[in-house]
Amino acid sequence: FFCRWNWLASMSTPFVDPSGLTLPQLGFVTAIYGYVLFAASNLISDGSELLLLVPSVAGLVGSVVLPVLGAVPDGMMVLFSGLGPDAQTEVAVGVGAMAGSTIMLLTFPWFLAVLGGRVNLDAEGYPEYTKPKDAPDSWSKLRPPGNRGLFTTGVAGTADVRNTAGVMVLTAMLFFVVQGPASVIVAQTDDRFAQASFVNRWAKWGTFATAAAFFAYLWAQGKTASRMAEKKQVDKMIDAIRSKQLTLAGAVSQLFPDTAFPKPKPLRQLRMVLRPFF
Repeated sequence: FFCRWNWLASMSTPFVDPSGLTLPQLGFVTAIYGYVLFAASNLISDGSELLLLVPSVAGLVGSVVLPVLGAVPDGMMVLFSGLGPDAQTEVAVGVGAMAGSTIMLLTFPWFLAVLGGRVNLDAEGYPEYTKPKDAPDSWSKLRPPGNRGLFTTGVAGTADVRNTAGVMVLTAMLFFVVQGPASVIVAQTDDRFAQASFVNRWAKWGTFATAAAFFAYLWAQGKTASRMAEKKQVDKMIDAIRSKQLTLAGAVSQLFPDTAFPKPKPLRQLRMVLRPFF
């Protein structure tokens, strides 16, 4: 299998070696690469919006489909970076590029979200999203306009943000499944073949662990999407009952249409519907 990959890597390709390009030529190739990424991201975005129009899969688009589509380019970048004669250096470059893009996605959009969504903090440090009863008519969430106080403005994180941050930290720890043994063997010997033989065993375990974590994440996100869709359905029922467009009997008949033995999910929905009224 690996001999076949080496044979494919040794074949002549239509691509130009970047080491032989001048600075303007390298800039032109970079612009082409950027345009390809831009066009591909637009296709992914347009396709995701079309999938949102399908009710049966709308909840899974953001929780399952987009993470898979986002992971594939990064994985291919690292995979093909190791198909050359100097795989050690090339893989390091591929992993560095993937790490850089991940860090950028974690920092810059988060900064923009906090900057655009910040509000004033009260005396106890809680964000003031609602207007106090004794507030004047000139009250606003951000006072004065454009306030950028480091300790006087902020945002509130929801439980989803906290849970996602915990998942990120736990899955990032899987990096040490390979990095820990690699650091130990490098300190013990300078033989590259002995190092590779030792690390390869741990790399297999790391592959299994990361794959299991990825599929577990997709499963958890699918469950979360199902609960969110269930909550939206219940909220619609509550609004309809409050506006007298739906009676409690009608809501019960929708939750239990054809069965005399209630199932756990309709019972849970019924409790959620009745909680605001009783």
